[in-house]
Amino acid sequence: MYFQNISTYLLILILGLGGLAMKPAPMTENIKIQSKNGNYTLISLHEQNITEVYKNGSKAKSIWQQITQLVSRQNSNESEKQKVWKLDWYIGKQKPFLSPDGQLLVLVGDVMLGNQLTTGAYIEMGENPIYIQVIRKGTVENEIRHRQLFDMSIEKLAEVHDLPVKGGGWVSMNQLLKNYPEISESIDWKNNQITLQLINGESKTMPLLGKF
Repeated sequence: MYFQNISTYLLILILGLGGLAMKPAPMTENIKIQSKNGNYTLISLHEQNITEVYKNGSKAKSIWQQITQLVSRQNSNESEKQKVWKLDWYIGKQKPFLSPDGQLLVLVGDVMLGNQLTTGAYIEMGENPIYIQVIRKGTVENEIRHRQLFDMSIEKLAEVHDLPVKGGGWVSMNQLLKNYPEISESIDWKNNQITLQLINGESKTMPLLGKF
Protein backbone atom coordinates (compact mmCIF):
# COMPACT_ATOMS: atom_id res chain seq x y z
CA MET A 1 0.00 0.00 0.00
CA TYR A 2 2.82 2.39 0.90
CA PHE A 3 4.57 1.88 -2.44
CA GLN A 4 1.28 2.22 -4.33
CA ASN A 5 0.63 5.59 -2.64
CA ILE A 6 4.13 6.79 -3.48
CA SER A 7 3.75 5.71 -7.12
CA THR A 8 0.40 7.50 -7.37
CA TYR A 9 1.87 10.66 -5.84
CA LEU A 10 4.80 10.66 -8.27
CA LEU A 11 2.49 10.16 -11.24
CA ILE A 12 0.29 13.09 -10.16
CA LEU A 13 3.37 15.24 -9.61
CA ILE A 14 4.77 14.45 -13.07
CA LEU A 15 1.44 15.09 -14.77
CA GLY A 16 0.98 18.28 -12.79
CA LEU A 17 4.33 19.67 -13.80
CA GLY A 18 3.63 18.84 -17.44
CA GLY A 19 5.53 21.22 -19.68
CA LEU A 20 7.38 23.02 -16.91
CA ALA A 21 11.17 22.90 -17.13
CA MET A 22 12.85 21.14 -14.24
CA LYS A 23 15.03 23.25 -11.98
CA PRO A 24 18.28 21.57 -10.94
CA ALA A 25 18.82 20.84 -7.28
CA PRO A 26 21.38 23.03 -5.49
CA MET A 27 24.86 21.61 -4.94
CA THR A 28 25.15 20.48 -1.33
CA GLU A 29 28.23 18.26 -1.48
CA ASN A 30 31.89 19.07 -1.02
CA ILE A 31 33.29 19.02 -4.55
CA LYS A 32 36.77 19.68 -5.88
CA ILE A 33 37.71 19.97 -9.55
CA GLN A 34 41.31 19.95 -10.76
CA SER A 35 42.44 20.57 -14.32
CA LYS A 36 46.17 20.52 -15.14
CA ASN A 37 47.77 22.26 -18.09
CA GLY A 38 51.54 22.42 -18.42
CA ASN A 39 52.86 24.40 -15.47
CA TYR A 40 49.43 25.29 -14.09
CA THR A 41 46.65 23.64 -12.12
CA LEU A 42 43.11 25.01 -12.08
CA ILE A 43 41.38 24.20 -8.78
CA SER A 44 37.67 24.82 -8.23
CA LEU A 45 36.07 24.20 -4.84
CA HIS A 46 32.53 24.01 -3.52
CA GLU A 47 32.92 23.07 0.11
CA GLN A 48 31.34 23.51 3.50
CA ASN A 49 33.39 25.26 6.16
CA ILE A 50 32.46 25.37 9.83
CA THR A 51 33.53 28.61 11.47
CA GLU A 52 33.19 29.47 15.15
CA VAL A 53 30.76 32.30 15.77
CA TYR A 54 29.91 33.66 19.20
CA LYS A 55 27.12 36.08 18.31
CA ASN A 56 23.62 35.66 19.70
CA GLY A 57 24.69 32.52 21.51
CA SER A 58 25.55 30.66 18.32
CA LYS A 59 28.79 28.69 18.56
CA ALA A 60 29.14 27.40 15.03
CA LYS A 61 28.06 28.50 11.62
CA SER A 62 28.15 26.49 8.42
CA ILE A 63 29.32 28.42 5.34
CA TRP A 64 29.45 27.15 1.77
CA GLN A 65 32.62 28.41 0.14
CA GLN A 66 32.96 28.69 -3.62
CA ILE A 67 36.27 29.58 -5.20
CA THR A 68 38.27 28.84 -8.34
CA GLN A 69 41.97 29.60 -8.53
CA LEU A 70 44.88 29.01 -10.84
CA VAL A 71 48.04 27.73 -9.19
CA SER A 72 51.52 27.80 -10.71
CA ARG A 73 53.24 24.39 -10.58
CA GLN A 74 56.60 25.59 -11.87
CA ASN A 75 58.23 24.87 -8.52
CA SER A 76 58.40 21.27 -7.41
CA ASN A 77 58.13 22.24 -3.74
CA GLU A 78 54.46 22.18 -2.68
CA SER A 79 54.93 25.19 -0.38
CA GLU A 80 56.38 27.25 -3.22
CA LYS A 81 53.37 26.92 -5.48
CA GLN A 82 51.89 30.34 -6.17
CA LYS A 83 48.34 31.50 -6.82
CA VAL A 84 48.21 33.28 -10.18
CA TRP A 85 44.57 34.49 -10.12
CA LYS A 86 41.22 33.50 -8.66
CA LEU A 87 37.45 33.61 -9.18
CA ASP A 88 34.89 33.94 -6.42
CA TRP A 89 32.70 31.16 -7.75
CA TYR A 90 32.71 27.45 -8.48
CA ILE A 91 32.78 26.38 -12.14
CA GLY A 92 30.59 23.36 -11.47
CA LYS A 93 29.60 21.47 -14.63
CA GLN A 94 31.23 23.91 -17.03
CA LYS A 95 34.01 22.43 -19.18
CA PRO A 96 37.27 24.35 -18.47
CA PHE A 97 39.97 25.00 -21.07
CA LEU A 98 43.13 26.85 -20.03
CA SER A 99 45.50 28.71 -22.33
CA PRO A 100 49.17 27.57 -22.35
CA ASP A 101 50.28 30.70 -20.48
CA GLY A 102 47.53 30.36 -17.87
CA GLN A 103 46.12 33.81 -18.56
CA LEU A 104 42.88 32.81 -20.32
CA LEU A 105 40.20 30.39 -19.16
CA VAL A 106 37.40 29.32 -21.50
CA LEU A 107 34.34 27.83 -19.77
CA VAL A 108 31.78 25.96 -21.88
CA GLY A 109 28.25 25.27 -20.64
CA ASP A 110 26.34 26.15 -17.48
CA VAL A 111 27.53 25.88 -13.86
CA MET A 112 24.66 23.65 -12.75
CA LEU A 113 23.27 22.36 -16.06
CA GLY A 114 26.44 21.52 -17.94
CA ASN A 115 25.62 21.08 -21.63
CA GLN A 116 21.84 21.17 -21.09
CA LEU A 117 19.75 23.97 -22.62
CA THR A 118 16.05 24.51 -22.02
CA THR A 119 13.18 25.11 -24.42
CA GLY A 120 10.97 25.65 -21.38
CA ALA A 121 10.65 28.16 -18.58
CA TYR A 122 13.80 27.79 -16.50
CA ILE A 123 13.90 31.49 -15.66
CA GLU A 124 17.50 31.68 -14.39
CA MET A 125 18.81 30.53 -17.75
CA GLY A 126 16.51 32.75 -19.79
CA GLU A 127 15.93 32.68 -23.53
CA ASN A 128 19.48 33.72 -24.41
CA PRO A 129 21.70 31.38 -22.36
CA ILE A 130 25.47 31.64 -22.17
CA TYR A 131 27.31 28.96 -24.16
CA ILE A 132 30.87 30.11 -23.49
CA GLN A 133 32.56 32.42 -20.99
CA VAL A 134 36.03 33.86 -21.56
CA ILE A 135 37.96 34.82 -18.43
CA ARG A 136 41.27 36.67 -18.37
CA LYS A 137 43.29 36.72 -15.16
CA GLY A 138 40.19 36.12 -13.07
CA THR A 139 37.92 38.64 -14.82
CA VAL A 140 35.08 37.77 -17.21
CA GLU A 141 35.99 39.49 -20.48
CA ASN A 142 33.49 37.99 -22.93
CA GLU A 143 30.49 35.72 -23.29
CA ILE A 144 29.08 33.88 -26.29
CA ARG A 145 25.31 33.57 -26.04
CA HIS A 146 22.67 31.68 -27.99
CA ARG A 147 21.46 34.65 -30.03
CA GLN A 148 24.98 35.40 -31.24
CA LEU A 149 25.04 31.97 -32.88
CA PHE A 150 21.45 31.35 -33.96
CA ASP A 151 18.64 33.54 -35.28
CA MET A 152 15.90 31.39 -33.75
CA SER A 153 15.01 30.11 -30.29
CA ILE A 154 16.22 26.79 -28.88
CA GLU A 155 12.65 25.50 -29.07
CA LYS A 156 12.41 26.41 -32.77
CA LEU A 157 15.82 24.87 -33.53
CA ALA A 158 14.72 21.63 -31.89
CA GLU A 159 11.58 21.64 -34.02
CA VAL A 160 13.30 22.53 -37.32
CA HIS A 161 16.09 19.95 -36.90
CA ASP A 162 13.88 17.31 -35.26
CA LEU A 163 16.04 17.09 -32.15
CA PRO A 164 15.19 14.79 -29.26
CA VAL A 165 13.84 16.86 -26.36
CA LYS A 166 14.08 15.45 -22.84
CA GLY A 167 11.23 15.69 -20.33
CA GLY A 168 10.77 19.27 -19.16
CA GLY A 169 12.04 20.66 -22.46
CA TRP A 170 15.78 20.03 -22.28
CA VAL A 171 18.09 19.91 -25.32
CA SER A 172 21.80 19.05 -25.19
CA MET A 173 24.28 21.70 -26.31
CA ASN A 174 26.24 19.06 -28.20
CA GLN A 175 23.21 18.71 -30.49
CA LEU A 176 23.43 22.39 -31.45
CA LEU A 177 27.23 22.61 -31.57
CA LYS A 178 28.42 19.79 -33.80
CA ASN A 179 32.04 20.09 -32.62
CA TYR A 180 31.13 20.22 -28.92
CA PRO A 181 32.90 16.90 -28.07
CA GLU A 182 36.15 18.20 -29.63
CA ILE A 183 35.66 21.85 -28.74
CA SER A 184 39.13 22.10 -27.19
CA GLU A 185 40.58 21.53 -30.67
CA SER A 186 38.51 24.47 -31.95
CA ILE A 187 40.24 26.98 -29.68
CA ASP A 188 43.08 28.84 -31.39
CA TRP A 189 44.99 30.42 -28.50
CA LYS A 190 47.65 31.95 -30.76
CA ASN A 191 45.12 33.83 -32.89
CA ASN A 192 42.71 34.55 -30.04
CA GLN A 193 39.66 32.83 -31.53
CA ILE A 194 37.30 29.87 -31.35
CA THR A 195 35.47 28.18 -34.23
CA LEU A 196 32.04 26.65 -33.66
CA GLN A 197 30.31 24.24 -36.05
CA LEU A 198 26.56 24.84 -35.82
CA ILE A 199 23.74 22.39 -36.42
CA ASN A 200 22.48 24.47 -39.36
CA GLY A 201 25.74 23.84 -41.22
CA GLU A 202 27.27 27.23 -40.50
CA SER A 203 30.78 27.67 -39.12
CA LYS A 204 31.35 30.71 -36.92
CA THR A 205 34.81 31.91 -35.87
CA MET A 206 34.67 34.35 -32.97
CA PRO A 207 37.39 36.20 -31.05
CA LEU A 208 38.02 35.12 -27.47
CA LEU A 209 38.83 38.70 -26.47
CA GLY A 210 37.35 41.84 -27.95
CA LYS A 211 33.92 42.47 -29.41
CA PHE A 212 31.93 39.54 -30.76
